[in-house]
Amino acid sequence: MPFFVPQLRTDPQIWNGGKEGENIVLKKPILTKSDDVVESILTFSNITDGGFEWEGKIVNHSKNISQVFWKIWCKKRE
Repeated sequence: MPFFVPQLRTDPQIWNGGKEGENIVLKKPILTKSDDVVESILTFSNITDGGFEWEGKIVNHSKNISQVFWKIWCKKRE
């Protein structure tokens, strides 16, 4: 599932994953400036013909911390 941002300022990024239950979950490890490895997780949920929800979060498994960095509600244009 390609996703591109206009005026991309970095190299394209690749997440891996697939369907988990009714959701699509994509994950990508990230090395932080402090040499911690965290995971970026994109979750697409409530997928219907009329739209879907999209959440992005960062999870640090070693510190048991997660932070949502966006929540988007997408609706199909009529």
